Amino acid sequence: MTSRFVAPCNGPSWRGKRALRETEAEQAQISARETIEKARIANEQTIAEARIASERETRQKEIERTQAVESKEIQAREEIEKGPHRQPALGRHCAHRV
Repeated sequence: MTSRFVAPCNGPSWRGKRALRETEAEQAQISARETIEKARIANEQTIAEARIASERETRQKEIERTQAVESKEIQAREEIEKGPHRQPALGRHCAHRV
């Protein structure tokens, strides 16, 4: 009968160590992907917020511009209506009837 020698268990075997290293590497890759994904989402959110702010600013400027134009138009009409250069309607108060 031949005797078999069994080595005492001093921790994981080389296969176990290799598997452990691979698992740790996979976990590191997963963690890195998660970090990259979080950064990408944060970047997209920052870009979206900047775009929204820019659109709001543009809309506000358009509103202000429209209000200024309308105000000037009203002011011009009022000046024409009350100004000294108002001309009477033809035919009613005209001294020179044809």
